Amino acid sequence: ISSICSRALEEEGHLDMFFANAGIVSMNHLSQITDEGFTNTIKINSLLCFVAVKHGSAAMKKTSPSKEVSSGSMVLTASVASLSSRAGPMDYSASKAVLPRLCRTSSKKADIQVNSLCPGLIETAMTSATFNFARGKLTDSKLGKLSALRHYANPESIDSPPRIVTDPLS
Repeated sequence: ISSICSRALEEEGHLDMFFANAGIVSMNHLSQITDEGFTNTIKINSLLCFVAVKHGSAAMKKTSPSKEVSSGSMVLTASVASLSSRAGPMDYSASKAVLPRLCRTSSKKADIQVNSLCPGLIETAMTSATFNFARGKLTDSKLGKLSALRHYANPESIDSPPRIVTDPLS
């Protein structure tokens, strides 16, 4: 992440926006989650976003002839699972619950705009087992009911929220 930020500064002279969209999910019940598995989920879903904020905000503070004022905007992908105890495995939910608080504190400390998005269930390769299981049981119509949209999404349907929340006027 540090090298990505350095490269942006070298090639563009500034960094204005950073979208941290990392995530893994184990789909394990609490009794099946190992210490190592829990730690890995926290590392990918929480720690990498912290590292993105740390290095991204430092890069956004840099000014240049094309960016005279220190500013920037970051988006971290949290999850509806961070808001509800029924929306995901315990390790995943806990790891994503860190992100809204990380946004609030880092926005103040780093003096940049930092927001989190809490999408509901999105059909991707990561969630294919969930969708396949639900389709096999003919319960796929229930997927995504905890989200604000009341249905699951696909990656194409959620591409505009990061652009909206990184707008300086948002």
